[in-house]
Amino acid sequence: MGSIPITRSKLLMTSNRRQFLAAAAAASASVGAVAAEARAATAAQTGALKQDPLLTHVRMRGRIDGRPCYYWYHGTFYGQVSGERTQALLAIEGVSKQIIEPQSGGDWLYRLREAGWFLDLASSTVVDEWRNPFNDRVVAPKHYSSAQQLTFGREAVKPAVAELPPGMEWRGYITDPVIHGADVWSTEELLVKIPDKSGEARKARVPTTLAYQTLASWRPWMEMGDVAGVISWRLAGRKCQRLDELPAALRARVEQQTPEVFELT
Repeated sequence: MGSIPITRSKLLMTSNRRQFLAAAAAASASVGAVAAEARAATAAQTGALKQDPLLTHVRMRGRIDGRPCYYWYHGTFYGQVSGERTQALLAIEGVSKQIIEPQSGGDWLYRLREAGWFLDLASSTVVDEWRNPFNDRVVAPKHYSSAQQLTFGREAVKPAVAELPPGMEWRGYITDPVIHGADVWSTEELLVKIPDKSGEARKARVPTTLAYQTLASWRPWMEMGDVAGVISWRLAGRKCQRLDELPAALRARVEQQTPEVFELT
């Protein structure tokens, strides 16, 4: 059996509290507890955001009216051979379309289509061949286009599947929101272990920015063999309500190379 690649991810999102509470004040009676507190004084409004961490997170993650929203992000792909200094290797740029819908029992179904590309650090152009400085090999970075379905619940974040694939371990959860001044922060943390097969109608909009960091095993396309080490993605981005809010060049690349991202319904 192969080794067990481990991915530890943290998604940190922030919204402006005033905008968040203004949206909550327009809420329907279907979530009356949160809406009622959101109409009260500042201290009570802050309490409302903390009272239901799941709803707070879901509103930041997407839209609660079932309509799609978009995220675009950029960042850096790092690598570290064990015992050596971390090195910035490539830039990353990507976009996603996502839809969140309520489920029975208070859970939320989260569906996503995403595409991303590895870029040259200096020129920010897409690279299809790249010389890995750790082993001097010319490799082909694996750009990605993928789908994901998760269930957000009060106790856990988990894949929306009947059972996990054999050998996979998954732990995910949403933290309580943290409020500093005008900002509301919510964090989603995941730890995933996957067997190595390389040889085989309320106002629903809440403006949100994100910071994403993941620590994982070497990517197979890096051809690192048995060299011990890890990679890390460090990304920043924001949520958009319409396609025309995405960077024009990035939107055009998605429409040309991975149109399925925008076809999510």
